[in-house]
Amino acid sequence: MKFIKIISLNVGGLHNHVKQRALFLYLKNQKADFYCLQETFSLKEDEVPWASEWGGKILFSHGTKHSKGTCILQRPNSLFSLEHLSIDPNGRLVIAKIKLGDEDFFLASVYAPCDSQQQTFFIQNLCTDIVPKTNTSRTIIAGDWNTTLYLIDKRGGRQWQEKSYRNSLLSFMDELGLVDAYRVVHPKKKAFTYESKSLKLKSRIDSFLIAQSLKSNIRTAEIRSSIAPDHKAIYLSVEINDVFHRGPGT
Repeated sequence: MKFIKIISLNVGGLHNHVKQRALFLYLKNQKADFYCLQETFSLKEDEVPWASEWGGKILFSHGTKHSKGTCILQRPNSLFSLEHLSIDPNGRLVIAKIKLGDEDFFLASVYAPCDSQQQTFFIQNLCTDIVPKTNTSRTIIAGDWNTTLYLIDKRGGRQWQEKSYRNSLLSFMDELGLVDAYRVVHPKKKAFTYESKSLKLKSRIDSFLIAQSLKSNIRTAEIRSSIAPDHKAIYLSVEINDVFHRGPGT
């Protein structure tokens, strides 16, 4: 059996070399094929030294030295190939094609804004980017969405509400045929990926949105402890043999 294994994590900046080295070691110990990172704070001049430190391919969407930035790292010596399809100039989105033999999958790493007005534009632009550049029946979108989808995904802080951005994200999922991988496996489990001790808040704002057609191939969807400042890592494993055998949409 073959699997595609993905980690997603908001790292809270990677410019500190000691932190970067420790984080890269942590990621390699997770034994995934691809790693989607958010809030990397990467700049153009970081591409070569970061790839050298990592020892494998990295696709970047740069932010500033103190904000934004997302990227996809490929495990060194991976059997998959990875090529970029679209890179957002504002440090919010990377879309890539993953190939194994003649078969394609599509992987995106997203870092959604916190500002409500920016969130509206983000969802609109995300749909515009994803639909024409991928086969949505073979797409996985990983990242920090900066919202919770359901009441069960939040504890503490202000009272949970159905915000317009959250509703727009659900509409986006419906339109593209995407589901929340964690809720497929754990429909009623309370678990959180982000914690703010000052606000006494825990929430699950990091998630994998996966094509409905891949739902039955999810083998693992879990939240893992991490060495990042305030986020846990999320992990997804999808069996791909059966997808290849059946073909999309069957």
